[in-house]
Amino acid sequence: MRSKDVARAENSLRDYILEEYSDDVTERERINLYKYKGLSLTIKWEPNVEPNFRVQILSFEASFKIETGQKIEGGLQDNDISMIQKWAKQSSNKTILMRIWVNEAREKKEVKLKPFDMI
Repeated sequence: MRSKDVARAENSLRDYILEEYSDDVTERERINLYKYKGLSLTIKWEPNVEPNFRVQILSFEASFKIETGQKIEGGLQDNDISMIQKWAKQSSNKTILMRIWVNEAREKKEVKLKPFDMI
């Protein structure tokens, strides 16, 4: 069963992606939502490791710090990196991601969010 925090994070990320593209007619017309259909965000708890999350879009993956949204490693397309960083830097999203890291990932070792599974 998904927790409220996981559901909030999924909803927030999905809404952010859709809003990001809805502001610009050109972007909205060229967005390929199928690209994001398989998007996943994984929060994996490991001892002595700074809180982070991994995003996978298609065959591309990158890790980001929860506290700053800074990319740690990996390679997404530049526009996807920018979008994920902007979303992750929002205070409410940072808080939710940190709560998932502390409360759920520590217990389960890994929590996977799939924001477009509901569409």
